Amino acid sequence: MKLLENITIIDMTTYAAGPSATRILADMGATVIKIEPIKGEAFRVWGRTNKMPVDIDENPAFEMDNVNKLGIALDMKSPEGQEILYKLLEKADAFCSNYRLKALERLGLTYETIHEKFPKLVYGFCSGYGSKGPKAQAPGFDYVAYWARGGIMEATGELGGNPAQIVPAGGDQATGVILAGAICAALLCAKNTGIGEKVEVSLYQSAIWLNSLNLLKSYYGAGGRESRLKPSVPLLNSYMCKDGRWISIAILEHERYWRPFCSAIGREDLFEDERFSTLKAAQKNSEELTRIVDAVMLTRTIDEWEKIFNNNDIASQRLLTSEEINEDEQALSNDYLRPFTFRNGNTINMTTAPFKVTSQELTTIKYAPRIGENTVEIMKKAGYSDKEIKVLKEKGIIEIFES
Repeated sequence: MKLLENITIIDMTTYAAGPSATRILADMGATVIKIEPIKGEAFRVWGRTNKMPVDIDENPAFEMDNVNKLGIALDMKSPEGQEILYKLLEKADAFCSNYRLKALERLGLTYETIHEKFPKLVYGFCSGYGSKGPKAQAPGFDYVAYWARGGIMEATGELGGNPAQIVPAGGDQATGVILAGAICAALLCAKNTGIGEKVEVSLYQSAIWLNSLNLLKSYYGAGGRESRLKPSVPLLNSYMCKDGRWISIAILEHERYWRPFCSAIGREDLFEDERFSTLKAAQKNSEELTRIVDAVMLTRTIDEWEKIFNNNDIASQRLLTSEEINEDEQALSNDYLRPFTFRNGNTINMTTAPFKVTSQELTTIKYAPRIGENTVEIMKKAGYSDKEIKVLKEKGIIEIFES
């Protein structure tokens, strides 16, 4: 039995944060019904901004967070469309949306309205900045709400230089994991109490959570962006190797690993150097230490340094490109990436849900629905006849995919 077998989620989400949450729930075995506007949601065409195809038979950006779902397309602004949605909610366990608050109010889909009609229904909501405060109604893509306002973009990049360009949808995906977990907890609560709670996450809050340690540091004068030449943790840094590749080293217990590190890089002469042999001294002289290590690292290639550090149990990792991760044996052997063949026959490696369950594999990755692909099936289960479905299609209330 799958973790969320017999659980039905009504998914009215768009772009990445909300859809990534419901994709995880679908991977757990829930029946997720994605509701889209008649012409489909905006993220169906977003991939072209990053040179990805947006064809009906190959749309990797949309597939990413919408696999394993069923799809229905309807006019949610019409009375008939709202009636269809309410019929679906009657038999559902949870509703999830990341529409803006004003849009939900116009559609009659706020938590207060839904809870009054369906008190056992769990309500999952994702916003940019939270439902209160001056930014409550602001558009909240992760680039601005997560990376910018959350302080992560400001804390990255070289001191005195430009902020780093951030991973697209990275904040969305992280927020989706949090929302999925919160919905699971609320489903358990609803089972025990019969009351459907509202669970709410925001891109801004999840960024604050991720940035917790940096926020704490700021109280003591150590927050914000650092220079690579003056790291607050002397041997928590990245270094260029002889072949131009970069390697990161993470030594968090300075006194414990100082001698093994010096031996690994062939600088035993630094063992007793009072400038670096203790954490306090190394912090005081971090720029000098960084320049010494920089020079040493340029004497060998990335392959040579990886072998040396692995043999000496020094935590290190070369900086991988996205292309390398797509073919990485570590990711593939752990099923973090899984081959996915589009309808046109092209194959890529698709990310899987970010967790494992001991007794079972997660759901096999199935295609994301095409616009209105499961409309008829879903509506029949909701009690609509073939004649009623035909009339609604003719009136433009629903869309039905026809191959």
